[in-house]
Amino acid sequence: MAQPATTEGSGATLPAPQLFQQTVVVAHPAVAAAAGPHCFFGRITPDASPGRNTLTISGLPAGTRCISVWMTEFVAPNQPHAGGAFFYTTSVQLFNNGTQCRVIFNLDWGKFLPAACQVIYM
Repeated sequence: MAQPATTEGSGATLPAPQLFQQTVVVAHPAVAAAAGPHCFFGRITPDASPGRNTLTISGLPAGTRCISVWMTEFVAPNQPHAGGAFFYTTSVQLFNNGTQCRVIFNLDWGKFLPAACQVIYM
């Protein structure tokens, strides 16, 4: 059996993390001149996986210069709860002239989980 790729970290060789890719496309009403702060809440697809995930947000207005993203569990309406899953957002980076954003986050939970992003940008 072949050994998985490795990466360097903390002075030791570690197995490369398994990456999962999710996407969100900003709905048309959210795309406007970024003269002031704008926000949206978007369900990601597919569901977040345990461990490291990469989310790509597309459809931001060209020239977006500042963005904050928080990952959270997505629950059905009228079913809020204090769950045991933890989301850790570790990197948020604009690219492609501000029209896209890459978010790297970790899900500390034992299985796939519906998730969403809360976003403020300008």
